[in-house]
Amino acid sequence: MKINENNKIIIWMRENKKASIFILAGLLLLVLTIPTSSNGKKENENQASSVELEEEDYCKELEKEMEEILSKVDGVGKIEVMITLKNSKEQVVNKDTSLNSSKNVDEKEGEKSENEALEQGEETILVNIDGDSVPYVVKEYSPTVEGVLIIAQGGDNPNVKVALIEAATVLLNVPSHKVSILKMEESV
Repeated sequence: MKINENNKIIIWMRENKKASIFILAGLLLLVLTIPTSSNGKKENENQASSVELEEEDYCKELEKEMEEILSKVDGVGKIEVMITLKNSKEQVVNKDTSLNSSKNVDEKEGEKSENEALEQGEETILVNIDGDSVPYVVKEYSPTVEGVLIIAQGGDNPNVKVALIEAATVLLNVPSHKVSILKMEESV
């Protein structure tokens, strides 16, 4: 554009202030809605890695507690526990449900007909935490244990095996066929 054309645009914007405001607001909205791919990917990766860390920490804490308590059982000796998880942590959010009812009466040629329609809506309730709107969590379920491996010095003793299997099934709420007991190497 030449200087003369720039002056025409400025003059037109001064004469049409409302149109200029709408154009500038539209440009601003356009710029704000342009996705930034790198930030979105990084944020999703950070959320995924934080969930993985939470699950890993949860699993490690369970393993540590199991090792501490089971090592006190007579005949077990040194022990190591490995736990696998079936799913991740699950949160139940509070939702506001609404039920709308409408009744319609039609009269045609002396006949009367009534129609009733029900509409159900559901909306997640949000709370403000540190300036962010997040869903209101009602319940939170821990990950489900899929299987347990226990390696113990006394793992070859049938009485110790039975005691460890019973303890693992009670503590972790898993069936006995999902618990495996092995004897630890002598050199460890």
